[in-house]
Amino acid sequence: MSTIYLIRHGQASFGSANYDQLSVSGELQVHYLRHYLSDLAVPIDAIYSGPRVRQQQTAQILKGSTSHNPIECSGFDEYDADALLRYYCNIMKKNLTHDPRAFQRILEETCTSWIKGDLSAALTCSFKEFRERVAGALNQLIQHEGRGKHLLVCTSAGVIGVAIGHVLGLNDKESINLSWSVNNSSITRLEYNSARISLTQFNGLPHLAGANRQGLITLR
Repeated sequence: MSTIYLIRHGQASFGSANYDQLSVSGELQVHYLRHYLSDLAVPIDAIYSGPRVRQQQTAQILKGSTSHNPIECSGFDEYDADALLRYYCNIMKKNLTHDPRAFQRILEETCTSWIKGDLSAALTCSFKEFRERVAGALNQLIQHEGRGKHLLVCTSAGVIGVAIGHVLGLNDKESINLSWSVNNSSITRLEYNSARISLTQFNGLPHLAGANRQGLITLR
């Protein structure tokens, strides 16, 4: 069996002028994750990353002292939430907010409209195209790496949600709903062989266990 660890990037800079970079807490989350993976003594054969800065920063930290330079793969890029949100808020006459709960409500409304095809005029791909792109990247990774491998993929919550939806055969709404619960720096583990691919862990945070690290468990 081979193992793919889908890693959500560390906490990004929500509410700042540039969201697409790890916050101080995000860097700390990923450092703890690197130590946890090192303690497991699992031989990592390759590290993949989406093209976003926050994804690549996460991959660079996890690289640690290994000899593997992260491999950029556009198939593991997150959907363009900014374009979707701007378009949705414009047509619905809503204002974006930096309040995490209010922002989450608008994001969920936006993605529901995206899935239904109501945002076709936005400068982004359709949800179907996004889902097919992620599934294609996952399948290509499996075919390229083959069996007996341990692979890290540093990506984002939306990608993880639809990847698990692909593996479990979930519909679009169920897949995007999964993404809402994916914590920063969490581990989602897939195992595969020549016959099947299975989900064996979802949204794990063993590296943040303990009372002194509870404040580092974040969604946004």
